[in-house]
Amino acid sequence: MPSGPGERYDFFLSRRGSVAPIAREVTEVLTEKGYRVRVQDYDIPFAASFVEVMHEAVKNSRDLIVLFTRDYEQSPYTRKELTSFEAERQQSGEERHIIVLRCEDTPLRGLLADSVYQDIFGIEDPHERKRRIIAAAERQSQAAPPPPRPFIGVPPRIASFTGRADELDRLDVILTHEKPAAVTQASVGRVAVQGMGGVGKTSLAIEYAHRFRGLYAGVCWCPAETRTGLLSALAGLAVTLGAATAEEADVQKAAKAALRRLAEHRATWLLIYGNVTAPDAIADLLPSAGARVLITSRFSDWSELAVEVALDVLPPEEAVAFLQSRTGRSDAAGAGTLAEALGRLPLALDHAAAYCKRTQMRFADYATKASSLIDAAPRGVGYPRSVAATFDLAITEAVAQCQAAEALMAYLAHCAPERIPMTLIEGAIEDEAERLKALAALAEVSLVKHDPFEDTTPAVTVHRLVRAVARARSEANGLAKDAIGRLIARLVAIYPEVAWDVCSQLTPHLLALREADPGNASEVAGWPLVLERAGYYLLELGAYSEAVPLLRDAMAIYESTLGPEHRVTARTLNNLALTLAYQGDYAGARPLFERALAICDKALGPEHTTTTARVCSNLARLRLLSGDPSEARALGTRALAADDKALGRDHAWTKDSARVTADALDALGRTEEAKALRERYGITEPVKRQSS
Repeated sequence: MPSGPGERYDFFLSRRGSVAPIAREVTEVLTEKGYRVRVQDYDIPFAASFVEVMHEAVKNSRDLIVLFTRDYEQSPYTRKELTSFEAERQQSGEERHIIVLRCEDTPLRGLLADSVYQDIFGIEDPHERKRRIIAAAERQSQAAPPPPRPFIGVPPRIASFTGRADELDRLDVILTHEKPAAVTQASVGRVAVQGMGGVGKTSLAIEYAHRFRGLYAGVCWCPAETRTGLLSALAGLAVTLGAATAEEADVQKAAKAALRRLAEHRATWLLIYGNVTAPDAIADLLPSAGARVLITSRFSDWSELAVEVALDVLPPEEAVAFLQSRTGRSDAAGAGTLAEALGRLPLALDHAAAYCKRTQMRFADYATKASSLIDAAPRGVGYPRSVAATFDLAITEAVAQCQAAEALMAYLAHCAPERIPMTLIEGAIEDEAERLKALAALAEVSLVKHDPFEDTTPAVTVHRLVRAVARARSEANGLAKDAIGRLIARLVAIYPEVAWDVCSQLTPHLLALREADPGNASEVAGWPLVLERAGYYLLELGAYSEAVPLLRDAMAIYESTLGPEHRVTARTLNNLALTLAYQGDYAGARPLFERALAICDKALGPEHTTTTARVCSNLARLRLLSGDPSEARALGTRALAADDKALGRDHAWTKDSARVTADALDALGRTEEAKALRERYGITEPVKRQSS
């Protein structure tokens, strides 16, 4: 019968549609016996969410009864019911069981092989069928209990493990299906979980091992950071399998014996190779058959040896849920702030949660101090190496492969935590071959991630905490100053004047550099021009508050280097005044326009079209908006005369000057003159702003 969320049942019946009559029979027998039964489909109301109701049923039923047929595991729904119940059972404090009623003569394998079961296929006597159904419900099995399955070296389950449902399902598909889709013959049964340090690769492997252990004849965790560690683990497995004795002195011989014995087994084992440095480190230590292999590694390219599952940081909602669950708090806003400050990196989140719980520090307060707190790991946490030490070790590994990786990492560390276009990276190391080799070394240990822009422009990203660690490292080893100088020089060389798509890719890095090191940048020739261009780009975007400080910086540098009355200073004054005007700060904009106009008159002459007339036209519009149409008309008339003479009446700048003049005439009540002016220049649309 239908129920509400949280209502408890003795049994949940899971089955395929072919055995609907048997499902009703089992329900009637157990209901008559006094049990509460939830049936997979006909207890779910029409129009209800099937997945949601199934989720509640799996959670709230003590035992799962599987009506097993040959096609049971072919359905994603019944398979999900089975594995979800097993996950719930593993985490539950009460005794819960999977019970199987075999409806066809087909063997029980994997998770079902150890289950209580009764056969009802071929049984015609209704009394005997009833007896077997009740016996199964009372956990009386036809078979003797099987021997325990080996579970060797697997770390304890992590109580605070959160999320990663899609990744766990993907591992299940790759490792346990006979013929997973889109998998080459060479990689069937092998999966490599790869990603940056601290992203949760080991945690995911531990959870998978515990949640899906019932699908395997045994599970063996093999530390594989070194070859010696992997050989020792496999040699220990050889003893368990009876392939070698504990006294065997040749560890490699024993390890190979274990792999041969696995290949001879009909039952399937799961081997977990943890923290593998690279594919060639384990290529000769993989089983040819009889086992599935789950690999965790920072190395980024496993395509020749295994199916890749790239692990990224947690989604925002899972990061927030983890912080609140780990600390026992209800502070979603604070958790969200902290999660973003840490880039949602699981290792950093775990350490932050432990610190906040022990010190009672607020999430938001930790977020403001994160860059200093990541240097140490709280005592007793599952992963004792600090975030800083984790990334510092990865950088050291990359440098061991390519010395130039040190300089490249320092350069990338001073970019923004955004996508970094390859054109900007070209400024890090002059020699292209050396630069690409260094980039490959960093990518191999997942310190950088290839992440092209939406328009396919090649780019990489660096996690914000990797960036923080690398920046501190560059300051300690003396590479920071050179990296900053190269980054400034590259921005000066490539920042465009009007290519807004390129500006959008480069501006975040310019802003990060300006904020971090304004002093060094201001000494580089061309830097004020980059600031001015970026300021005008932001002005065009309508990001006025972001544009103003850039234009002020550019103006200050020009005044210092070129002088307060230089024509370039006037150009920057005009663009800064425009930005203030569009912010509504007319009082702040007017003296800047007037000063720019005075410089232009003195340096260029009153009819210089490209600068003087532009400033004059902009000031005219400002005076009109400020309620002075007479001065606006005079300024507009002056700009129009210069534009008409130099550019002709059809030029956009000429039309702009005519438009503001006509608007001023309208404001003065001289509408006929305004109408005639508009007709002469063919203008109807509103005035547009003008840079100089």
